[in-house]
Amino acid sequence: MSHSVPFDGQSLIQEIPNFLDHVFDHLKEEGINTDRYFIDHLCYRSASEEDYQALQSAFASVAKKIHEALVGGRMISIFTFHEPILYRGHKITLFELPAPKPGREEINAWEHLEFVIDEDLYSFQTKYPNTVFDTKNLNRVENPDLTLHFPNTMVRFHLESLHDIVMREKEQG
Repeated sequence: MSHSVPFDGQSLIQEIPNFLDHVFDHLKEEGINTDRYFIDHLCYRSASEEDYQALQSAFASVAKKIHEALVGGRMISIFTFHEPILYRGHKITLFELPAPKPGREEINAWEHLEFVIDEDLYSFQTKYPNTVFDTKNLNRVENPDLTLHFPNTMVRFHLESLHDIVMREKEQG
């Protein structure tokens, strides 16, 4: 379903603290301390191809698009915020805006965040034996991750920053 009113970049940015509060409340409930980890990026989902295009325009007032690529059958744009988002000691500079996957229903909203961690994913997982991680991407060759699913959001933990991946892709052409 498409958005009926124009998107406003500044309003979208103002939604971030509440989104992050929601995510960090879930992490706290799981007993996961992320203070030492780097918030690599956020993700804003788009509900339709039309919204994807409109959101790119809206975000242009608050961020610079640094990359766009076809990934998993849909376009994904990567942006850097003009002004980093500061939250609980974290400095967030990057976000992704994916077009919806074909055949999937999405809503327009901040959907997830990703941390870069400084330890082996298996070691990280064993520190939280009562936490149910989604491990389907754990053995992926390109940037493996662990995912935690919460109502209306998710958190991923991985070893390489999206910025580094984008720079490598640009170098490789």
